[in-house]
Amino acid sequence: MYAGTHIAVGAAIGAAVYQTFELLPSKFRPDDAVVLGISSVAGLVSHFVLDAIPHSEYGGLDIFHIPLYFVLIPEVILISLIVTFLGAVPIQSSRNIMIAAGGFAGAFPDVAWITCSWFDRLLGQSHAFSRFVFSTHGYWHATESMQMLDSMIIQFILIFNALTILNYTRRIYILKHPAEGF
Repeated sequence: MYAGTHIAVGAAIGAAVYQTFELLPSKFRPDDAVVLGISSVAGLVSHFVLDAIPHSEYGGLDIFHIPLYFVLIPEVILISLIVTFLGAVPIQSSRNIMIAAGGFAGAFPDVAWITCSWFDRLLGQSHAFSRFVFSTHGYWHATESMQMLDSMIIQFILIFNALTILNYTRRIYILKHPAEGF
């Protein structure tokens, strides 16, 4: 899946986890550190669930001779700005941290994979941690691929739904906290 898909879905999951615990009476609500951990683990799990769906990667860029980073970096910046705009609340809130944690955790396996690939190329050999990252990531990855256009449509739908969830949970938060100056 594209990085934007992992970030958006992970961020939406982080917001949904936060919102779920926000609904509990305060005496039953866990500490923010626990919610942060759950948001992060849920975002991480979402990565492997999404990668199990047949999809295409950035391989279609080869026909245009475009380096991956020319697409990946602007994509990550753009989706992060959209997630921030639609999900974050304009105050110091642990909700913003849960969104960031979910989004980062959702993208983390790919970040680890890219980093390990880079270090292995730089050092000229593969290390135990790299082999662990590659085998774990590869184990969950779909073995079948799909046409790039079909994959882009599915990923666009996933991102759209994730951003809708982010915006919806933000509105719920604003309605629940009217005195905070929204």
